[in-house]
Amino acid sequence: MKGRTFWVTLDPWETKRHLRFVISDPDENNLVMVVHMTKAAGKSRIDRTCILIPGEHPSIRVQSYIDYRRAGTMSIEEIHALESSQSLHFGEDLPQRLLLRIQNGAKISGNVRRRLEPFFRLF
Repeated sequence: MKGRTFWVTLDPWETKRHLRFVISDPDENNLVMVVHMTKAAGKSRIDRTCILIPGEHPSIRVQSYIDYRRAGTMSIEEIHALESSQSLHFGEDLPQRLLLRIQNGAKISGNVRRRLEPFFRLF
């Protein structure tokens, strides 16, 4: 599952889907760490730890960034249930080089919540 990408809207206040990346292997509770990509344009405060450039992945069409403040976990079961209900659509997997850059960014960004740090060992 590590390196998978998917489009989903999980937050009730969101109206459009955002691309999310699975950046860890599952832990003992079958949870994976998931990060969120968002466009950099028009934002006054962005996390500059991991800027994404068009062409690094087929779904990156404009300069974007990983919003590590919104990093979280999902269970493998939840991901498959959302896929079965057609609420989640998988995209192309991350190239290994980009996956490593996003994982390294998680380790150095000051915006990842402390409770997610145990997932770093699952990179």
